[in-house]
Amino acid sequence: MNGKETLQAPGEQGEGAVIDAEALKARVAQLEREREFWRRSEEEIRRSEQSHRSFIEQSTEGIWRVELEEPMPLNWREERQVDHVYRTSYLAECNDAMAQMYGYSKAEELIGARLGDLLVRSDPQNLIFMRDFVRSGFRLVDAETHEMDRAGRPKYFLNNMVGIVEEGKLLRAWGTQRDITERKRAQDALLESTELQRMMLSELDHRVRNNLAALAALIDISKRDKKDVTEFAESIKGRVQAMSAVHSLLSRAHWQAVSFRSLIESLTPFDLRGSVILDGSDVLITPRQVTALGMIVQELMANSLKYGGLKSRGGQVALQWTVQDEPSKRSRRLDLTWQESGGPTIDGIPKSGQGTGLIEGFVRTELRGEVKMTYPPTGAAHRFILNLDRRS
Repeated sequence: MNGKETLQAPGEQGEGAVIDAEALKARVAQLEREREFWRRSEEEIRRSEQSHRSFIEQSTEGIWRVELEEPMPLNWREERQVDHVYRTSYLAECNDAMAQMYGYSKAEELIGARLGDLLVRSDPQNLIFMRDFVRSGFRLVDAETHEMDRAGRPKYFLNNMVGIVEEGKLLRAWGTQRDITERKRAQDALLESTELQRMMLSELDHRVRNNLAALAALIDISKRDKKDVTEFAESIKGRVQAMSAVHSLLSRAHWQAVSFRSLIESLTPFDLRGSVILDGSDVLITPRQVTALGMIVQELMANSLKYGGLKSRGGQVALQWTVQDEPSKRSRRLDLTWQESGGPTIDGIPKSGQGTGLIEGFVRTELRGEVKMTYPPTGAAHRFILNLDRRS
């Protein structure tokens, strides 16, 4: 014996039956260490998975994993890769935060959805997104997508994503997304407001220039045949006030179309509004034509106050109109009659003056129409056929 402890296995004979007790103890100790190592490793993995799961579930960002039903070779051409991702990808995992972005309560309600159902292929922005994903080597940062929630409402997301590639094939993609719908709407509203403001300022500049030119023309017209400054001032005053009233209407309408009924009411003296009868469905007049129509109404009102139905107590003016679309002319036909009654008896046809010339000029040029002005003894009776611009 050499002092080394050995064990004889029962029923065994020969050299191979001798077991080294020290080696056996060492082997058992090694197995115990290995078992402890794997136990701790499994515990670490479990804690890591729990931490990972907790992070995903508690994140306010949408976190997702998309799987491809068939791994995609990377040597395919770009369009084939885009088509393959669309056809074979589905949502394999996501958190509740992502599901809620689409109008669901829990992730389970969204998991399994096809990529094509979430990322509408017909939207050009989404095709750009998918092509960029392929071209970038399957890595994107803050890439925008246009999608729909379960109720069909548009949604906008910013995505960060990375594809998982093994052995030359794309297997899946992990990503996060943030809902930027409200921010996008605010940006769009700001852009729309800025553009509207630009258009309004441009229109205002255009109108001011036109009004100044029209005012100069009115001054030139009004001074003709006037015997003194007082008569000239009285003539120009009403026309300038009419231009001012039209300007105020346009301003209140933000330089959009103006109501014809409101136009007439604004040019009717307040104390005589009960004497002006309006009969017709309301019609909107575009800014381009409203000044001309306003000046016509002002001239008719001024003549009625001075010579016609509004000069006498109990007299009145009746306006009646109809509107009809004219598709062939890309316009609307306004058929307007102006009938005065209760004023002084008219004896013969009045001499045509500056006001009549102004009316006929506006009708012919700005309103592309015609007018027939008659003066029976009972009161002035005029008929206008005007072509109004279509509202854009």
